[in-house]
Amino acid sequence: MPRVETFLRTSYKASVTTQDQVDLRTAIEMGMKAHRSKDYAQAERIYRSILNSQPNQPDALHGLGLIGLAAGDPLGALHFVERAAALAPKSGQPMLTLGQIYRMLGWQEEAVVAIKKASDLMPAGTGELHMLLGQAQLDARQSEEALRTFGVAAALRPEDSAAHAARGLALERLGQSKEAIEMVRAAFRDVEQRGEPLPMTLVVAFVNAAIDAGVEDEAIELVERACEDIDPPAAGVAEFALKTVAKIYDKRGDVDKAWSYIVRGNTTRPAKWAAQDHEKHVADKLESYSPERLGGLAKTKIAAEHPVFIVGLPRSGTTLIEQIIHAHPKGHGCGELTDIWSRTVQLQTMYRDRSFGPSFVDQVTTRSLEISANDHLRRLRKRAPSADRIVDKMPANFLNLGLIWQMFPSARVIHCTRNPLDTCFSTYATPFTGDFVYRRDLGALVHYYGQYRRLMEGWAHMFDGRLIEVNYEAVVHDQEGESRKIMDFLELPWDDAVLRYWEAERVVRTASEKQVREPIYTSSIGRAKAFEAHLGPLIEGLAPWMPA
Repeated sequence: MPRVETFLRTSYKASVTTQDQVDLRTAIEMGMKAHRSKDYAQAERIYRSILNSQPNQPDALHGLGLIGLAAGDPLGALHFVERAAALAPKSGQPMLTLGQIYRMLGWQEEAVVAIKKASDLMPAGTGELHMLLGQAQLDARQSEEALRTFGVAAALRPEDSAAHAARGLALERLGQSKEAIEMVRAAFRDVEQRGEPLPMTLVVAFVNAAIDAGVEDEAIELVERACEDIDPPAAGVAEFALKTVAKIYDKRGDVDKAWSYIVRGNTTRPAKWAAQDHEKHVADKLESYSPERLGGLAKTKIAAEHPVFIVGLPRSGTTLIEQIIHAHPKGHGCGELTDIWSRTVQLQTMYRDRSFGPSFVDQVTTRSLEISANDHLRRLRKRAPSADRIVDKMPANFLNLGLIWQMFPSARVIHCTRNPLDTCFSTYATPFTGDFVYRRDLGALVHYYGQYRRLMEGWAHMFDGRLIEVNYEAVVHDQEGESRKIMDFLELPWDDAVLRYWEAERVVRTASEKQVREPIYTSSIGRAKAFEAHLGPLIEGLAPWMPA
């Protein structure tokens, strides 16, 4: 081992010997062994020692990227993995990791390209790679391609119910609900012949297509059978199934039955809301960006006006507003990007301060903000080279408006609002992919809503005319008037295309996906009213914010 230790301590000579190559490979294996053992500190030391000798060593770069992912820093990981993939263009693993990072960041189209390259470089194996590619294609709304890819995965792993469920979901996305039902039924028969319990993934695929296929009663029966004994790993999937059944009963006008399924969906997993911790986060942010402190905070001089941030609570109309802007010839919607959250983690890691208070904010320098902001702008511009306004509609960025204000002084913010009761009920009743604890408990929803309003009021003094509020009900009742208000705020010339937003070709990947592919309708206004008998805690708790 001494030769390896010498290699790790010294610089790599211009003339590479065979022994040097052996020592390099041994050093990389040492790093990988430490990595597999989750001794990330040791693995990082080895990888960085290798890079001190060979700055372009792709395995070490890839290893540092994987460590960044394990630490919850996908943007930091991206820096290393992009370099590794470029330096080892015939190696599939860095390209696959790159695709996974893109998916985490919400860059779905880029993820498809990267994972497809990886699949071309790596053996088909058991079909796992095809499942990853198909999911990326599905997330990018490339449903026809996803259907073909899942078909390959199902052929490679015929007993894997997830592959068949994914095919069913792709068929449903393509409007082929009856075909999806028949395909899932065939998969169920295979499962029953093997004597296995009903896989929850297949149940969800069936229920998703059931309403359009006219087999609602069969779907309800399946969900009841599958949910008799829910394993913890399947709890999140069971929530989807139960809340979809709730939609069936809601459509039939059976409010009490619908409510019972909504509640069951929300109790599949324990929901303990850390109210005090959240209040402290909000208080720290308000203190950090108080009016008397603003003048002393670091802030870039970046004059770019194309970034637009749409914020608000889930189910408040953020997707609709983004779609309206995207329909403009000079507007582009990127969907829900996690970049700002990732950049916050990077800065907190850099300054070794995980708080959101003055101890963190006061350390942040103009230079570090400029580096983050310019990288973000570069990636935005790559997605939409000719757009005048590029939209990130991550609703929860209302929590990050302080950092956004520091990074992008000329950016615009659109705050979407909706009737508080409709907003919170819809959040409670809708199945989401992320496990946000507050949305599965009525008391937690009231608390979260109050802290959200408190924070939005606290940000108001910072943006000097670059933040407007757009109300969902107002848009529904006066689509053109509110659309003109939005275009004026964005300084975009009027174009009638924004009134036909549902015709715009684009990817939509939120719970509002079907709604924004249709003209505006009023049926979502006052949706909570039918459930008022069950919403006592919400009605009472939200009273201070309810319209007169």
